[in-house]
Amino acid sequence: MTTNPGGVVDPDDLIGRDRELNRLLRSVTTGGAKLLGDRRMGKTSLLHKLAQQLDEVGHAVIRISAESSDPQKFARDMVAELRRNRVLREHVSRWEAELGGELKLQVGVGGLNLAGRVSRSRLEVEQDLFRACAEACQRIAPYRVVFIFDEITVLAQRLGDLFPGGPEEFLRSLRVPRQQLSGISMVLAGSVGLHHVLQDRSPVNDLDSVEVGPLDRPDAVYLTRCLLRGGQVAGEGEQAVAETIAEQTCGIPYYIHKLVAELVARGLTVPSQPEITALVDDALHTDRWETRHYLERLPRYYGDNADLVIAMLHEYAASTEPLTVDEVINRLSARGLAHPERAKVVSLVDRLEDDHYLVRVGASDRFATTLLRRAWLEMKR
Repeated sequence: MTTNPGGVVDPDDLIGRDRELNRLLRSVTTGGAKLLGDRRMGKTSLLHKLAQQLDEVGHAVIRISAESSDPQKFARDMVAELRRNRVLREHVSRWEAELGGELKLQVGVGGLNLAGRVSRSRLEVEQDLFRACAEACQRIAPYRVVFIFDEITVLAQRLGDLFPGGPEEFLRSLRVPRQQLSGISMVLAGSVGLHHVLQDRSPVNDLDSVEVGPLDRPDAVYLTRCLLRGGQVAGEGEQAVAETIAEQTCGIPYYIHKLVAELVARGLTVPSQPEITALVDDALHTDRWETRHYLERLPRYYGDNADLVIAMLHEYAASTEPLTVDEVINRLSARGLAHPERAKVVSLVDRLEDDHYLVRVGASDRFATTLLRRAWLEMKR
């Protein structure tokens, strides 16, 4: 297998996601799921594999990225996907005839609605997208129309900028067809957690939560060995090198691809453990792996609490052991910082867990991965 850092992996090359994939496949039969996980874990590659398998068994799959903050671009992309879909494309011309012209999609807090151009200046809404798809695909029952929305939070945030309560209303409009129409399922995913755009999580509480984290150690080693062979690296020492890389990257697919690609580029055909460790240290020091993003996004995520969150994360990074909430507060006070309210710190710790900075260990927390802890120490010097 050749390295593909930052790209979408060929579905046939996806390694080690059987557990998550099987949960997603089961969830489709009951309405759908929300796919949760930090950046770089391979969520988009997993969605590609999910779409492939759903299509192979007979579902009509509409997979679309909502990463653009322009609702009109999302609308054009959706119509293009409808035209490409093997089941729905035959219905597009009928919808255009019924709606009076070239098919359009209106995107708003009220949902997704098909429309036809009835004049040069006006669009007249005629049909709810999901209802039209459910009626068109009755003949494929018991298979479903499955909408896979990647980076859905970006579009929801944009609608929040345009309309008060926009994210909640938009995501609630997606819940209605899941609840009321037979044969409609959805999978929602995004690197920005839904908790950042929703004051009320009820619009998505019907969806199964599927977490995507680092690969299990055997899968991380196997992926690494595939990439080492593709780059003709390691030779007889392949197993030992793969074990070291899996450990140094904490089993995160993106960083495995990046590290092997750097070994190949530098001609380190038989890399030693110190050479591998030095490469990781250098990548974090120079920010080649863009880990400063974890620091730079905090003001956007936490607003007026960002400085407190940064100070808290510094304490977690400086400790070699997990810390309780009270230990964090005491450490902050010992450094001369204002003694924060315990309830506020508890709330922020909960959010940091949701944002994949921290992970719970009994009554304590630690950094989610040692790689993130190393990156934080490097960023904060």
